Amino acid sequence: MPAAIPAQLAAVLAKRGAKTIVAPAMPALTAVDVLTAFKEYTRICEAEKTRREEIRADRDVQLASIKEQGRIWRAFIERTFAERRQVFSTSFEMLFRGLDGGNDVAINAALAIITEQSLAADGAFGRSRWRLPPS
Repeated sequence: MPAAIPAQLAAVLAKRGAKTIVAPAMPALTAVDVLTAFKEYTRICEAEKTRREEIRADRDVQLASIKEQGRIWRAFIERTFAERRQVFSTSFEMLFRGLDGGNDVAINAALAIITEQSLAADGAFGRSRWRLPPS
């Protein structure tokens, strides 16, 4: 390709009254150049199409993984709270019966279980905060 006219030369020609400065014409492309460019364009299009398909497939795999992890966490939390709900329900029933009957042993046992379960709940969620339960 011919080089463009330097800026200094353009300024000199403009001072001398040249109205239009025309850059040297670009040589015409040959049929071989056009065919080569078209083949390169086709190759790049196919490569990018394949890449987009790979990205879509990876996206689908990642979404399926996220959904499965969500399902596992939901089951883990539901099971954990169902077990704790039963323990707390039984413990509070024991506490209220102890209070109604004046049974200090039952009251102390119920309060110990409630306290222990409350601390265990904090520990269980603290330990599993960043890990998935085993599948």
